[in-house]
Amino acid sequence: KNGLSIPNAESVSISGGRFAALVPASYLAENCSIKSYYTIGNKGYEIGESTPVAEITLDDTRYVFEKISNACDAAAGGTVTLIADVEQTNFRLINTYGEGSNAYSVIHSEGANLTIENVTIESNANGVVFFGSLTPAAASVADPVTFNTLNMEGVTVNSYAFALSGNGSSAEDEAWSGTAIDITNSSLNSKQGCAIYQPQYGILNINGEETFIEGSSGIEVRAGILNVNAGTIRANWPEFAFSDNAGGGSSVDGAAIVVSQHSTNLPINVNLNGGTYSSISAGGMSVYEADLLNDVATDKIEIAIDGGEYTQPVESENVKGFVENGTFSEALPASYVSENAVFYPVETEKGVAYTATTNTGDLSSELSVAQIGNAYYATLQEAVAAAESGATVTLIDNVSEDIVVDEGQAITLDLSGKTLANVIGHTITNSGTLTIVDSGEN
Repeated sequence: KNGLSIPNAESVSISGGRFAALVPASYLAENCSIKSYYTIGNKGYEIGESTPVAEITLDDTRYVFEKISNACDAAAGGTVTLIADVEQTNFRLINTYGEGSNAYSVIHSEGANLTIENVTIESNANGVVFFGSLTPAAASVADPVTFNTLNMEGVTVNSYAFALSGNGSSAEDEAWSGTAIDITNSSLNSKQGCAIYQPQYGILNINGEETFIEGSSGIEVRAGILNVNAGTIRANWPEFAFSDNAGGGSSVDGAAIVVSQHSTNLPINVNLNGGTYSSISAGGMSVYEADLLNDVATDKIEIAIDGGEYTQPVESENVKGFVENGTFSEALPASYVSENAVFYPVETEKGVAYTATTNTGDLSSELSVAQIGNAYYATLQEAVAAAESGATVTLIDNVSEDIVVDEGQAITLDLSGKTLANVIGHTITNSGTLTIVDSGEN
């Protein structure tokens, strides 16, 4: 860490040579940088003509490097900041410096474009921190072609905190938004935090069947656009839980996908087109959307599920009619199903599951005993539980069940000429408001 020091160095201009210590950027000639890192008995540094792409600061002294890998070696685990577009492959970054609030990130990009391939990043803090160069308001209306880009392919990130994150500051004079991030066939893992945290307005695309994303929650989106086309996203926190810092950090643990409006009140658009969404957390969710800040701009939130496998519940507080295609381990509320889709039970190796599809035709299946509009259910109780106040649950087959209408529910049960018989207890336990009709009566 002890760099070169020259008293009265105002006129020093170094454009070449090899040095045993780091050479401060202020000593370098224009368009020169620490060109390569080499070892001949002892560690040394070479200066050459090359546009610097990365910088570090040690003891308040700035150093610039031709390659991001050289900067990371010299940083001893400190923060590496990109200062130009980078496209470099096949190097290994390790961050072992600092603990708690003093820990440093490995890569910190501010207004630069970055492509990394076949790279392993290990960090006891954040992994990749990528910033745009637009204010939140400007980014939300800007052409995405103006965004700063991050492309990750074949990358492994193992971090203690966020494996990938941005900055969602709501200050209008802070330009951190405007990011376009593509992740393909990469593995992003966080031991104690959300794997990918996007509080800034930007675009995040997840591609590739080999992509694996895991953390206390998988991906949390608080602004901007998320497109997931393939991959596995998993939450591994012990239990589903809310954060005490929902206004300025990740808000939920235990869900594969978290959609939580930020104090910036920027638009959120989440498109889940494929992939697997799971949680090993007690009470975990595949997808969870809610207003955790109370009265933020929930009307700016859009979700579309158009494919994928959801092995835990899906829950949305503010968005309706967003499910068109996909397979689900549990019944969904009928209000989640798009008017263009049919939602119905199917038999699997693990028992009854549910499928949503926009295919035409009668796909209600022989397992269905009740329906709410275009949503069909394998049990009457599932249908009743899936009914919002004002909904009509229609019995479409004779069943023997003991059902419960919860407090606060106000629904109609249409027997439709079918028979409902009890099993061992009361046929209906009504703690809400229940109207029973029979449209099939002669």
